[in-house]
Amino acid sequence: MYKYNNYRQKLLLNISNSIRSLREEFDYKQKDVAKKLNVPSSTYYNWENAENFPPLKKLDDLSLLYNVSLDYIFGRTNNKQIDKNIRPLSKTKITENCVKYRKYNKYTIEYVSTYCGIAVSNYFNIEKGNRPMKAYNLSKLLDLYNESADIFTGKK
Repeated sequence: MYKYNNYRQKLLLNISNSIRSLREEFDYKQKDVAKKLNVPSSTYYNWENAENFPPLKKLDDLSLLYNVSLDYIFGRTNNKQIDKNIRPLSKTKITENCVKYRKYNKYTIEYVSTYCGIAVSNYFNIEKGNRPMKAYNLSKLLDLYNESADIFTGKK
């Protein structure tokens, strides 16, 4: 069994385990999923083997392909209940919720960016909608705000 040396590695392993088990459950080959996602097979292979994080958009595509929540893919829940009403994530909703949750909790941009491991200028640009959210940073925000990925991203 894997030993987790940090939050980042644990999240990476959760994602890789989730997408591998879903692929196997649906009886797809790695190359089939790679083609559906429009990525090279080697890229998908690296995601399944915890070599690097898939972009948040590709994780969203996987949740739509398998009709599961982002929370399941992130390993935030073990509930694999198929959700036929799952929607694509909303970049606008992510941006709105970054601002809304930060202000509601009376956090500064500096505090949130430090907590998430993002440069202040990058987090500022995420809040302005000028920079995409990365999966790792989203997961940290979800922990900070104790929120569901699917609610935060507008999927539900």
